[in-house]
Amino acid sequence: MRYALFFPEKRSFFLEGLEKFNFGGYYSGDPLREVVHTRTIVDPLVGIKLNGRIGDKNTVALIYAMDELLDTDAEDYAHFGIFRYKRALAKDSFLGGFYTARERKSGFSRVFGLDGQLRISRSSIFGYNAFKSQSKLNEGSPRDDGHAVKLHYFYNTRNMILMLGLLEIDKEFRTETGYVTRTGITMFRSGMLRMFYPKSKIIQRIDPMIHSTQTRDKFSGLYETFNSFDLRLLLLRDSFILAGYRYATEVFLDEKFNTSIVRMIASSQFTKQFFFNVSYYYGKKIRYVANPYQGSGSNVSATMTYLPSEKLHLDLSLIYSDFYRDSDSAKEFDYTIIRSSNTYQVNKYLFFRGIVEYNSFYKQLVTDFLASFTYIPGTVIHVGYGSLYEKIKWEAGEYISADRFFETKRGFFFKASFLWRL
Repeated sequence: MRYALFFPEKRSFFLEGLEKFNFGGYYSGDPLREVVHTRTIVDPLVGIKLNGRIGDKNTVALIYAMDELLDTDAEDYAHFGIFRYKRALAKDSFLGGFYTARERKSGFSRVFGLDGQLRISRSSIFGYNAFKSQSKLNEGSPRDDGHAVKLHYFYNTRNMILMLGLLEIDKEFRTETGYVTRTGITMFRSGMLRMFYPKSKIIQRIDPMIHSTQTRDKFSGLYETFNSFDLRLLLLRDSFILAGYRYATEVFLDEKFNTSIVRMIASSQFTKQFFFNVSYYYGKKIRYVANPYQGSGSNVSATMTYLPSEKLHLDLSLIYSDFYRDSDSAKEFDYTIIRSSNTYQVNKYLFFRGIVEYNSFYKQLVTDFLASFTYIPGTVIHVGYGSLYEKIKWEAGEYISADRFFETKRGFFFKASFLWRL
């Protein structure tokens, strides 16, 4: 993997007003996903947040946090400083700018730049962003400067959607306050969706879609391609069926691999109480190891949601994946994850949630139970209990595989917070 996993922010202090840090020119799937990703503030000792309007058109947002560093003995704290300015123009157009910094005694990470959005016509919009980064890992390392630039055009009418995008992210672009999935690339993206409305009582709309992305990897000098064609049928009851093919390649560790797939997706809201979604992918895969190699396999996912009452919410999901080596067609692995999440909302203040998850690859069963009382946002009490079960047993002074589950871990937690507004 090229990047860390993305975990959305859930802390109420950072959640409030987080939308003010959205930036112009962003499109779903762009490598620079967030300029401000507050989850990088891991263990704040002190935090200050200010946001508001100056006049009718100017918006400002400011965050300062002192983050305790737990993984090093050389330094105790990192200081986060984040500033956002945005000026509204006609309609939904705007001009803006960012400054973000994570400062330590021995190094720093700073990103600053401009972004904006211009409404060209009723149907089309143009967005852009341009950021520069300055980073220093430690006292003995040199300062690295990098840049990230993006231009994006979007056209949307009742019958057609068109998207064009061009971006470049330098090899030396770094951010410790945002979230970026890949650096050292130049990318051109294009896509079109044409909508047809047949005279049918069952099929409400037919959507042929094409999408193409061409990428140059600056580290290896190789090119990637992503070209997909999908056909989607929109049906009654918020239902749809999608079938498509993707021809694609990916550069990993300076090698090019085939990642082409066929896919089918179906989703339906059968009733107000019952919803389901299922998807199936089959095609080429990469074994992401020190010496990567080509393979193939399937990915399957399914989700069912049942709402027997306004207070009870039941979710059941399944994920399956496997991998076969191309060299000898041998199966390397397959795993299944089954997860059940059930919530009972007693009233607007109190809810109970129970989660049960089974992982066939690790042969583990996880149970989590939570009771939460929220008086107002920011003033909450959480009480929880969790257990981990594994198919092992203790015999002759060691753990060995077994057919039955054995509880190996358990935990209890209590958390309370109080919001005081001045």
